Amino acid sequence: MRIFIVEDEELHLETVIMNIKKAGYQLAGYCMNADEAFAKIEKTKPDVVLVDIALPGVLNGITLAGKINRELKIPHIYTTLFTDNEIIKQAVATHPSGYITKPVGSADLQAAIEIAVSCELKTEVNSETPENKKKPHLILTKIGDRLVKIPVDEIKYIKADGDNYTSIFIDHRALNCRTTIKQMLQQLPDNFIQIHRSAVINIHFLDEINEQSQIAIINGNELGIGRKYKKNLLAAFGRI
Repeated sequence: MRIFIVEDEELHLETVIMNIKKAGYQLAGYCMNADEAFAKIEKTKPDVVLVDIALPGVLNGITLAGKINRELKIPHIYTTLFTDNEIIKQAVATHPSGYITKPVGSADLQAAIEIAVSCELKTEVNSETPENKKKPHLILTKIGDRLVKIPVDEIKYIKADGDNYTSIFIDHRALNCRTTIKQMLQQLPDNFIQIHRSAVINIHFLDEINEQSQIAIINGNELGIGRKYKKNLLAAFGRI
């Protein structure tokens, strides 16, 4: 696996290079200026690009990442100290594969890279036929410092746990993952329906819908149905 780094702070750059080699990846190259980085990335064709948001030059990390996404289709991961909501919104618009806050730890870096590549491979496979797009068998998600494979067919429902975490319910277990409801939905097939801003269900496990109480019941667990999501839920069963 070949990784390219765009980072203008020498100390952070050295740390990331060390962690890349420690994880067994190959350094495809690095650049400390956003204006020069694109040509080098295009030439070296890495598997993943690590991009710092705050970079010197006409381009910054966000505009560079957007250009990489549009023109090269190489997955990128942000490494940054920024936590400002407006900056994060701009970064999300470039469709990053991950986001790591500095200082970049070895475990976080490896998890983010593996997830980025896993999602990229899944996108390539799913684009081959509509059937493949609807039938992923596994998803790979980060739980603590581990990357865990989860069989999609065993997921009963998913609930948001704060802004950036979700709980995936399988049988009587709940797996707490560092991802959002929106990000989860992007990886799941059509039988997963959002019924509330904080809940997604696998309709294969749905027992009943209480229309009076606006509740979906799965294995005895009651999940609220948001008003704007009800129509899509009923449409999944051929109802209007």
